[in-house]
Amino acid sequence: MFDRSRSVWEQPGFTIAEHTTSPPVAPAMIDAVVVHYPGHDGVGDDTARDLANSQRYYAENRGYSLGYNAVVDRAGVLWQVRGLEYRNAANKGANNTSVSVQLRVNLDEPGSAAAVTRVRRFVSDMERWCGHPLTVLGHRDVGATACPGDAIYNQITTGEFDPSADKDLTMKIVSPPRRVYDSREDDNPLPAQTVRAIPVGQQSGAVFVNLTVTQQNASGYLTAWGAGAMPDVSNLNYGVKDICNTSWVPVVDGHINVWSYSATHVIVDVQAVAS
Repeated sequence: MFDRSRSVWEQPGFTIAEHTTSPPVAPAMIDAVVVHYPGHDGVGDDTARDLANSQRYYAENRGYSLGYNAVVDRAGVLWQVRGLEYRNAANKGANNTSVSVQLRVNLDEPGSAAAVTRVRRFVSDMERWCGHPLTVLGHRDVGATACPGDAIYNQITTGEFDPSADKDLTMKIVSPPRRVYDSREDDNPLPAQTVRAIPVGQQSGAVFVNLTVTQQNASGYLTAWGAGAMPDVSNLNYGVKDICNTSWVPVVDGHINVWSYSATHVIVDVQAVAS
């Protein structure tokens, strides 16, 4: 469920486990996902450092841990904070019946497109885990606070974080499929463990692509995604033979990102689009 686990940012002596006695989240009791923001300007992009520093501050000055279940940064990466092993402590009066997610933004900054998409997916994942629909609320809906700011609260009230927003996408089959990239054409294989931005012929939405690797001399895996940090997932696992696989991939600014563990030629064919 989480893109980055606590092990990425926690420091010895200042872990969540050492500073909370909260029980696990009880899925049958959860009825809402509550959205927060940090409440100040100057929010940076080094989320691991910021989480470690915040947790240290809370532990040293307040005697307890960060209260959020998760944090989503501007790049759309979901960071585990309390996770589901510990009940949230950010929604006073509603901690038993909600989970909390903080968007890493400045005071008047809305959630980025990547962050909004990732929160939607988190809500959808939580609904499956809980086994029933959930309501998306702002912190101000459950407490006397300005959090999560007017910009994000407007996104909440207009339904941008609702998973059903994804159902409004219009899908169109591309017939015949359209080849948008073939690294063999200019003899430019993708080097091992590097990212290449590949234009796909539309500015946003998503594409259903057939990803092919060929002429590789070692096994590995291929990852394709839209924006931000590379997710810790594989779209295609390969040996030393040609192989392909299909995936839906978000489109950001007209392209998708592709990364390969080993050097290989890459072919991308678009079979359907959603916008």
